[in-house]
Amino acid sequence: VSIGVHSKLHYCNHARAREFVMCFSKVLTKKQWQGIGKSPVIGIAIDESTDVSTSENLIIYVTYIKAGKRVTEYLKLLHAPCTTGEAIANTIVQYLTDNDVEIRKVVCFCSDGASNMTGWKSGVAALLKKLNPFLLSYHCIAHKLAVACADAAEEMKYREQEEKVINEISTYLNVSGKRTHE
Repeated sequence: VSIGVHSKLHYCNHARAREFVMCFSKVLTKKQWQGIGKSPVIGIAIDESTDVSTSENLIIYVTYIKAGKRVTEYLKLLHAPCTTGEAIANTIVQYLTDNDVEIRKVVCFCSDGASNMTGWKSGVAALLKKLNPFLLSYHCIAHKLAVACADAAEEMKYREQEEKVINEISTYLNVSGKRTHE
């Protein structure tokens, strides 16, 4: 299949390379949205972050049905005006609307479990449920694991202290022949 690129030519110009990447991105994004559009339902997973320039960002993953199989893909990294539940919900709804996806099509929402995401009154999930009462909200298993590991690490501090005391007693007894035999 010819795509109009000569195989013996080398494209070394940075501007042209960027142009190629942007063209590929547009084609792939269009195909992705076509697949999402054909799916009867979708799910979204989101997480927020702050980059080195202190800009708030929102990463979105989408799960949808393609050829009878569940597909999960990276969708977009969006700028978030702030990290309140309302601002994030509005950003998501606007992005889906701009791409001709109705919020009623979103049946699953997954987040890190933070209060701005899962708060019962003004969390993202609560605000999206007002628009789609059939939406199911989940706390991401990877984030749950991170919380569990952090909790376990807190518990381990006591264990570390116990081990330190036991080692000190052992050292105290082992450095004296008289104490060792008593």
